[in-house]
Amino acid sequence: MSDHDPSDDEFRRLVEGLDLDFSAMDEADARRARERAPEPSPEPDEPVDEPWDALDDEADDDPFYRHPEPPPARPSDPRRQLGWAGVLGGPALLVIATLLGVDLPQAVVLGAVLIFVAAAVVLVSTLPGYGPSHRDFPDDGAVL
Repeated sequence: MSDHDPSDDEFRRLVEGLDLDFSAMDEADARRARERAPEPSPEPDEPVDEPWDALDDEADDDPFYRHPEPPPARPSDPRRQLGWAGVLGGPALLVIATLLGVDLPQAVVLGAVLIFVAAAVVLVSTLPGYGPSHRDFPDDGAVL
């Protein structure tokens, strides 16, 4: 059984009669090969520009970016300082006493727990408010 197709002969006859010029394709292949060629490495005597240095220079030239001034530091609030001392100090007292094997009286343990709870309430109460009185009330997202 022959796998010969008569349309193959007709196609070969048509193609043989064509005068095709593929020189443009050869030039394009040569150009692509030149573009893919690796750049020569710099000589050891030459300083090497690091890519991040170039990025830093470009960032300084951006006319649309402005360096915002940092907001002024909040003054320290003595209530918050005492709150943090109680939140950290109460449990620290109990942990250190346990590590040293010291039996604390029940009144001291109860006092440390109460100081912790009171300090936590103070810290929560001094958080800035973002309720209906705040100008951006429904948007309580990130604050930069």
